[in-house]
Amino acid sequence: MYLLMLILLTVLAITTTSDIAPCVKIHIISARQSNSWPGEGRMGELSAAIIQKVPNADSEALDYPAYGDLWRYRGSVLAGDTAMVHAISAYIFRCPDSKIVLLGYSQGAHIIGDTLCGSIVELGFAQSAPINDTLGSKIIAAVSMGDPSFFAGLSYNNGTNKVNSGWFARRNNTVCAKYDAARVSYCDVGDKFCASGYRFWVHRKYMWRYKDVALQFVLARINGSKAG
Repeated sequence: MYLLMLILLTVLAITTTSDIAPCVKIHIISARQSNSWPGEGRMGELSAAIIQKVPNADSEALDYPAYGDLWRYRGSVLAGDTAMVHAISAYIFRCPDSKIVLLGYSQGAHIIGDTLCGSIVELGFAQSAPINDTLGSKIIAAVSMGDPSFFAGLSYNNGTNKVNSGWFARRNNTVCAKYDAARVSYCDVGDKFCASGYRFWVHRKYMWRYKDVALQFVLARINGSKAG
C-alpha cells in the first residue's frame, strides 16, 4: 500500500511539473471582448501573428467572466482587473526575465486600462489600484481595440475617432502616463462603445482593419527593448 501511494505521488509530481510551460522571452496575455467564449477572443489573431514573428513567445487567455450586460459589466471588469494582475505577477514570479505584452478587445481593453491606471471609481466601478511599478516595468506593449474607457486626445490613441470619448471615459490618465509609449488604442468614428456612436459593426472590425499595424507596433516595441 505504501509503495502504491509513493508511485502515485511520484507520477503526480512528474505530471504537474511537465504541465508547467517553460519560460519565454515574450509572454502575451489576451483579454477577450464581452459576451464571448473563454479564450483569447478576437485578439487571438493578433496574438498568433506575434508568436509567428517572435521566437520564444507564447500566450495565455485571461480567465474572467466577460459579461456584457450593464448590470454585470462592472463586476466582470473587477474580476478581470484582479485576474490580470494575478496573471502578470504569477508569470513574472516564475519567469523574472520575461517581458509581457497585453492585448485587449472591448471590455478586455477596459481591463488593460484599469491595470495600468487603476479603476474608474468616479463612474461606479469598484476600487482597483494600478499595477505596481516593478510589475509594470515588465509590460513592454499594450494594445487596446474598441475600449469603452477610451478618452479622446491622448498621445497613444489611433484610429479615425479623434474627438469622442467612450461610454466609461477614463479622464484621469496622468497616473499611468509613464506607460504611454508602450500603449496604442484603436477607436474609429461611429463605434458604439469607444466613440459613443451608433454603429455596432464598427466595433467588430478592428482586427480586420488594424491587425497588421498593431503587429508592427508590438514588434517595434520588442525590438526596441532588445536594442536597449
